[in-house]
Amino acid sequence: MYSVIIPTFNRCALLKQAIDSVLLQQVRQIEIIVVDDGSTDDTALMLAEKYPKVRYFYQENKGPGAARNKGILQSKGDYIALLDSDDIWLENKINHEMKLFQQFPEAEMLAGNASGFLEGELRRADIFSQRKINFPQKKPRFFEWSLPIMKLGPVCNTSTMTFKRATLEKMGSTIFDESLRFDEDWDLEFRLFAQFKALLYPEVNCHVHIFNDQTRLFYSAQGQEKTNEEWRNIWQQQILIINRYLNKLYWDMNIAKGFELRIEQLGQLLKDAGG
Repeated sequence: MYSVIIPTFNRCALLKQAIDSVLLQQVRQIEIIVVDDGSTDDTALMLAEKYPKVRYFYQENKGPGAARNKGILQSKGDYIALLDSDDIWLENKINHEMKLFQQFPEAEMLAGNASGFLEGELRRADIFSQRKINFPQKKPRFFEWSLPIMKLGPVCNTSTMTFKRATLEKMGSTIFDESLRFDEDWDLEFRLFAQFKALLYPEVNCHVHIFNDQTRLFYSAQGQEKTNEEWRNIWQQQILIINRYLNKLYWDMNIAKGFELRIEQLGQLLKDAGG
């Protein structure tokens, strides 16, 4: 079975599109789990009326990491995929990933490419290219710590991640750090990439959407700059996350020096911003 975990918060209309994009995958053994992170809209009613087979769980607002953890805990599939409620999957995503797992049996998780939309307008047609992740001969590649993007933020978009159940079970009961309200996916990547083989593939399998409605913090609307407070919060949390893992034996000396340099850069940015 293939399980899809969809965390949501006041995304009733958009949630329909996310669920429909999963149902269009034409996969028989699939379960869709929606974890409602304290919505005040008609999410529960809409799901009961339109998608009675979707497994629905409600919790008080704790953030996307906690919602994903709850969904993973309730899932039954041998493969577990994540999808945010304002994103949509493209056709044949699941079938393509099942073929990749067969082709690369050593892969313990997969992450595909995505396009990025801001307020409905295309911002990035190819997120991996924007992050300077290249695919020689357009073939999949395993993650390497030397990828420059890892020092700056998440390598993968959460809505493109698919895991083997055994991989997540090895990580324990708390997959995402529930104390983090943003960059929780980046924190996960440090632990994930240190322990398991992660296969990245170049095909776009997801449209990622960002809206200027405060449901995804620290993303400014198109044409608007982030405030100094937003930048300070981002930099402070990035320092916290990198420091968590600097003393771990995840990388060689040269790679560790790169992360140490990044902390120095972030510290200077905070100093210059008065933080």
